[in-house]
Amino acid sequence: MPPSGSQGPRKKLAHSVPKFYGCYLLRSIPKQNSFYIGSTPDPVRRLRQHNGELKAGAYKTKRKGFRPWEMIMIVHGFPNKIAALQVTRITTSKTAGRSVHHKLGNVRLLLNAPFFNRMNLKVQIFNSETYKIWCTNKFGINLSNQLIHIDYNNIQETDEDLNIESVVNFKQAQIENDQKLLTKFKEMLQYGEKSCIVCDKTIDYIKTDTDYPLVGICYHDSCDHISHLSCLTTYFREQETEIDEKTADEIALQRLSQRIKISEITKLPKGNLIPQKAKCPSCDKTLIWSSLVRYSTMIRLVIGYDGKEPITELEELEGEVNDKYDDEAELELTQ
Repeated sequence: MPPSGSQGPRKKLAHSVPKFYGCYLLRSIPKQNSFYIGSTPDPVRRLRQHNGELKAGAYKTKRKGFRPWEMIMIVHGFPNKIAALQVTRITTSKTAGRSVHHKLGNVRLLLNAPFFNRMNLKVQIFNSETYKIWCTNKFGINLSNQLIHIDYNNIQETDEDLNIESVVNFKQAQIENDQKLLTKFKEMLQYGEKSCIVCDKTIDYIKTDTDYPLVGICYHDSCDHISHLSCLTTYFREQETEIDEKTADEIALQRLSQRIKISEITKLPKGNLIPQKAKCPSCDKTLIWSSLVRYSTMIRLVIGYDGKEPITELEELEGEVNDKYDDEAELELTQ
């Protein structure tokens, strides 16, 4: 028995892909060459804050003569808040350019960056003028990932009320789509045992002692595919098209072997560790990996998972080291 007063094993909050997190671009309606970039989990609330309808909002958007602001674009689908903040930080740097062409060009550059490229992010543009500028692509930056979804509202005029209405409708569409899919997934899991279609092992989200494994469920209509997410990882990577050209890592390994005169060294596996897309094993329709992971983490919380997992010994040791350095940093600040 554990000692009296012990709290049992420590737990951590398991990562869950947020329901929504986006990096947005605002333009001042009275000063068309003034822009603001930020990130938010709620674009409607944030836009109203910037325009003074709600409390808070950035100081820069409160300056006299700049309000009202319109949201002309939002990039969303980030796996966490940090990724969206990184986009915000890069696009607000002094070298990012001032015109709307520069702003949209920087978004294209970031979407092509390896770190963001595999997130399969989505771009929503809120008026036809901005969409035309996006399509003009002044700097010739073509998107390398064809899975990036671009959508826009065909609104011709610049109007504060029309803009907030577009942002409200956009948010509501995201909520309704998520609710529809999560309801379908919950119905599939609430009746007890299911078999992983890939490995044939049991998946059961009903038992009280279950560890709630991450599962991949096909989000296409009339398909009831379900499997362990780990099983789908292997399946996806096997399905992805192999590239004949040598990757930078393979070239580096070749040079290393030549320099140290080793004839055989460990080879990297072909393809990427994180897949992008593949055909569903059941319905043969395309599934996007980032969407599967997002819903996989969300359905655990919907079905009753408390979101907490045991902390491993390594994580506990890392936490103690971090606490030590945090204490030292605080001491330096107070001296």
